This record gives sequence, C-alpha cells and structure tokens, in this order.
Amino acid sequence: MKFIVSSSYLLKQLQVLGGIINNNNTLPILDNFLFDLDGNALTVSASDLETTIASNLEVESSEKGIVCIPARLLLDTLKTFPEQPLTFTIEDNNTVEISSNHGKYALAYAPGDEFPSTIELKDPSSTVLQGDILATAISKTIFASGNDDLRPVMSGVFFQFSTEGLTFVATDAHKLVKYTRTDVAGSPFAVRCSPFAVRRARSCSPFPLFPRSPAPHSPVPSVPILRILNQSRRSQVW
Repeated sequence: MKFIVSSSYLLKQLQVLGGIINNNNTLPILDNFLFDLDGNALTVSASDLETTIASNLEVESSEKGIVCIPARLLLDTLKTFPEQPLTFTIEDNNTVEISSNHGKYALAYAPGDEFPSTIELKDPSSTVLQGDILATAISKTIFASGNDDLRPVMSGVFFQFSTEGLTFVATDAHKLVKYTRTDVAGSPFAVRCSPFAVRRARSCSPFPLFPRSPAPHSPVPSVPILRILNQSRRSQVW
C-alpha cells in the first residue's frame, strides 16, 4: 500500500478529524485515524463511538489497503513539514514510512480491521439550512446543554425537524431552552446531536457563534448540515 499526498492538504483534513478524538478513549484503537485507500481515493475516518467523521481526499495511487495510524503522532509529524508531496508506504513490519524532501519517518500502525465499523447510511434523512439559521439556533441553545459525563443524554442539542418548522432544545436539568423556527421546514426526524457534532455543524456556517446581519445584497450560502441515521444514537457529520 503506497500513496502520495500534499502535506498541507492532508494536515488540514486531519486537524478537523482530530477534534473528535478523546484523550481518554476506552478503546485504544480510537486513538488512530483509519486510512482506507482505494486507488486515487483516500478516505480518512475518526470516531469516538458516538460520532464518526470521514474525509475524502484525492491522492496519487493505484493500490488498495486499510490501516490505522496514531492520530496525535501523525498530526505532530505533519506540522513539521512545509508544503511538499509526502509518500506514505505501508511496510510489512507494521510500520508506515513517510518520505519527504528532508528525510524519512517511520510510524507504527495497527490493522484497519480493528477499527469500529462505520454505519452505512441507507436512504438517510437530509436537510439543507442557511448558515445564519443554523448559527442562530445553536447560539441560542447550546449554552444550556449539560457537560456531565454521567448524564450524556443532556449534552449536545436536540434537533427536531418537521414540515411545519424546526425545533432546537438544550437542557442541563436546571435550565431548558427551546428555539423554534416556523419559517423554515425540513424532512421529518428528531435526534440528539453530540457536542462535537453541534460544534462541527456550527463550524460549517460562514457566520460566527453570535452572528451579525450579513451585508445588504450579500448572498447567504446554503450549507448541508447533517445526515442522520434515525434508529441509531450515532450521528455522522458531512
């Protein structure tokens, strides 16, 4: 298994995925990025068992393979490189060799089949929102969400979309906030989004957490927010 990719391009994608990795994972394999190579298409995934994020990259390769590479060590290594092509070669001795213009680096890897399987979404519910609507809804609710590890159901924000409007709810059992929009509709579904999923969805918006009104006549982009498998507690952010 061998592929060539831009150092800055790979680092930018991995920094987004790295935000989901916890420092105290119950499964050591979750401290890794999953690299799934299929020709010139590379899919890199990260998971905390509740939320899974995948990024698709274009690379130079004609091979196939799947491995797990330590996330923190790989990120720290990539930060030392200026913009240049990097060659990743998976060796038989459980090491991945990274070749750059300045030398070669070797990192240990784990078999890819040890990584938790990603849920395949079949006919998922999809909703498209304008960025300012999402930013406003999150800013008006997320402050009320809880952060108690013993009560994870109260973390994040509850989303309920219907043909009649959108509802966002957050609570920590002491305070409860409900934000409703009747001027926007979506495909009917309801789900609690984890804190990371909410932060990631908020980052998709071109507006800050407390958005200001856009300039007159400036277009407000539509941003795809979440694709959700309703019968699972997990959510995937795209």
